[in-house]
Amino acid sequence: MKDNLSGNIGEWSEFYAFCFLAGQGIVYCANEEAQKTGEFLPIKGFRRIGSGGEAIAYLCAHDVIQVMDADNQVCLAEIPQREFANQAAYLYRAICANKQQRTFVVPLTEEFMSKIYASSLKAPSDSKSDLIMSVSDIHTGIVTTVGWSIKSELGASPTLLNASKSTNFTYEIIGLDARYIDEINSINSQTKIIDRIRAIRDHGAMLEFHSLANKNFASNLTIIDSAFPRVLADALLHYYEGNSGLLSDAVSVLTDKNHYQMLNEKWYEIKFKDFLVAVALGMKPATLWEGKDEANGGYLVVRKDGDVVAYHIYNRDDFKNYLLSSTKFDRASTSKHNFASIYTREERAFINLNLQIRFI
Repeated sequence: MKDNLSGNIGEWSEFYAFCFLAGQGIVYCANEEAQKTGEFLPIKGFRRIGSGGEAIAYLCAHDVIQVMDADNQVCLAEIPQREFANQAAYLYRAICANKQQRTFVVPLTEEFMSKIYASSLKAPSDSKSDLIMSVSDIHTGIVTTVGWSIKSELGASPTLLNASKSTNFTYEIIGLDARYIDEINSINSQTKIIDRIRAIRDHGAMLEFHSLANKNFASNLTIIDSAFPRVLADALLHYYEGNSGLLSDAVSVLTDKNHYQMLNEKWYEIKFKDFLVAVALGMKPATLWEGKDEANGGYLVVRKDGDVVAYHIYNRDDFKNYLLSSTKFDRASTSKHNFASIYTREERAFINLNLQIRFI
């Protein structure tokens, strides 16, 4: 492992969660407010990438963590469980002390990583699972090895869905005189997106959802429901018109208006929850999604107080409520992601609005 391993808060938080859980030996389930409940899952082990790029297994054996090769045939080291707990406590203090730093090093934690044959702070970037962990069902005794996604509250609020050109929604502008396009595009105030949309309406035009910029994302959203791309587009436009960005508020507005005449008033809430869970556990906008959870164990939250709690299949409803109540629309860079300017195509006017979702 290279010296002076540097990482940001999110990356150090992933290794912190691993140490915390290994030192605790169990993971507590969370309610919809990310608070610990009385339910817990005994931890049997973990899998991480080793110093040579190979998989390393960490088996929980009473008060000792056995560091094993990928095939669980050779024991590379035996580390008292309390050392993981101590390392977690030390790393938590280091993270809190470096919150103003973009990246930072923690030399004593690096030494511990060498001791346990660990080379990286986080999972590979192409994986939705941040940690592979084996847990036992206290009711049946069945052990499952599954992937978990980690969200840290120790730093700035992280994004749930990152902005990209693939998350652009295209709206057709109907009834706008072409002579006003340059005037509207020149609006460059701090609230320029809101002001440009207001100017479009002031000139007697209306915006109507047309399509998504990325066909894969469009396909993914139709797996949630065939009507969901248009419903999400309505919620996104409502946000960029200057209204609340809270996802829960968007659902309330959609439910009250019920523009799509859904018989079940809970339809909008159900579909938004399904969408948020899909994003959290597997869906990537630019990649065709088959409806499966890649992080198929669930979601781990590193709380501000350092506790680590879990949303598992057993408390999926709590997880859905947590996501809906804890997320908001967020504005990304208009220039980087190519949105918020009017353009024409075949004498028709369009504008792109970008979708990014961040934790509150």
